[in-house]
Amino acid sequence: ACSVNTAERLGRNEVNIVVSVYSVVNILIYNNSYLIMLKSLIDNLGMLMLI
Repeated sequence: ACSVNTAERLGRNEVNIVVSVYSVVNILIYNNSYLIMLKSLIDNLGMLMLI
């Protein structure tokens, strides 16, 4: 019920903004090899924590 209320409160414009910001961040990450290395390092640490 909580998630439904949150989704209703979140309008389509907000969702679109979040999606576009996420896309821009992804583009910046993939265009910068240093950030890719950093991201993979963080992903690897996250995987280690799951084990």
